[in-house]
Amino acid sequence: MTTLTDLKNRNQISLHEERFGRELVRFNTAGSVDNGKSTLIGRLLYDSGGLPEDVIATIAARSREGGKLNLAAFTDGLKAERERGITIDASYRYFQRGQRDFIVADSPGHFEYTRNMLTATSHSDATLILVDAEHGIVEQNRRHAYLASMAGVKDIAILVNKLDLFSYSESRFDEIRGEFSRLLEKLPNIAVTFIPISALHGENIVQSSRLTPWYEGPSVLRYLEGLSPERDVAVDKIRAVVQWIERGIGEAQREVVVRLDQGSLGNGDRLKATLSNEEVVVRGLSASSGFVVRTSESQARFQVPWTTQLQRGDLLSRGDTRLQSVDRLEAQLCWMDDEPLRTGDTYLVRVGGRTVEGVIEEVLRRVDIGSYEYVDDQRPLSLNEVGAVGVSLRQPLVVAPFTEDRRAGSLILIDPRDGNTVAAGGVQ
Repeated sequence: MTTLTDLKNRNQISLHEERFGRELVRFNTAGSVDNGKSTLIGRLLYDSGGLPEDVIATIAARSREGGKLNLAAFTDGLKAERERGITIDASYRYFQRGQRDFIVADSPGHFEYTRNMLTATSHSDATLILVDAEHGIVEQNRRHAYLASMAGVKDIAILVNKLDLFSYSESRFDEIRGEFSRLLEKLPNIAVTFIPISALHGENIVQSSRLTPWYEGPSVLRYLEGLSPERDVAVDKIRAVVQWIERGIGEAQREVVVRLDQGSLGNGDRLKATLSNEEVVVRGLSASSGFVVRTSESQARFQVPWTTQLQRGDLLSRGDTRLQSVDRLEAQLCWMDDEPLRTGDTYLVRVGGRTVEGVIEEVLRRVDIGSYEYVDDQRPLSLNEVGAVGVSLRQPLVVAPFTEDRRAGSLILIDPRDGNTVAAGGVQ
């Protein structure tokens, strides 16, 4: 089971930028059914030259239809997807461009698969939302934009696709941009860019199009290359989550394996376990390369006395004042289960590496996806509905407001009856 930001933390695991001198950018596409997401990604991968020739040749050989390359096949990872003609789960592709590495997630547009979109968004630096120029802004476009903001994405691009059907009309583009802008202004702390495109014909995907001389902004690729992904690199603060504890060298020692979420870890550093207040001094530090003096790798291990009371999931920190231990919290959630939320029932509440039992006391309010306004409605949340709830915890959790700290503020709810993740969101 993972929280929204557990997935995003893979940025640190996949590529060590300080070692290879490259930067990793993750982004996802979102949109309603048949808005052209898979075609966009196929065009982007194919025209950017970021894929190895053998990969292009393999996909091209099996995806030509009527003599034309089926661009959507570049993201279809499952045979069943191709046979049914829809994307039923998030498909991931990796490509390179200059000194940057990109991972793109193509998620389904159907209402019932909104949870897949939210999962893909949760570890993205940017979200590309496609709007069909013919149909205009639909409910899924509004929902996807809200969920991207709710997941902590700061950069959102609205791609007005199929503009070729309107002879690349500036007025049609401005109409959609004006309508969506008025809504997106209600979302906090996001930067929005509107780009007119034709994914099918490759206009404004890699290069600027001659067919939109009135547009002075970037192409989709230039937009992605210009992103500055948020990286939490504050060296004056340290945060690590205990993954497991092993018997160390000698009977008087234990070895703690941690996931380093923030800062760098060095021998002699003094950390405090947020829940128990136990002080831990880092000794015998090691990482993937062996014993080290200091490391910023995502996983490390060090020695502690055998008397330690540390447990799996404990949070170790230094200089981090945003964290607080709570036995009750308010959270904004997107409900992801077919069965509605049940107030008064017990769920498993997972924040970071720690899971405790909690009871949803009440629905405080819900979000009107049409207006992005809170409404006073305490009915149980149903599939894909967003609202704020009050949760009492059987044991304390260490959290921070999601708007201030994505890692310590992200949470999921798990149904203990079947182990399914039923909701995801953030601490308010």
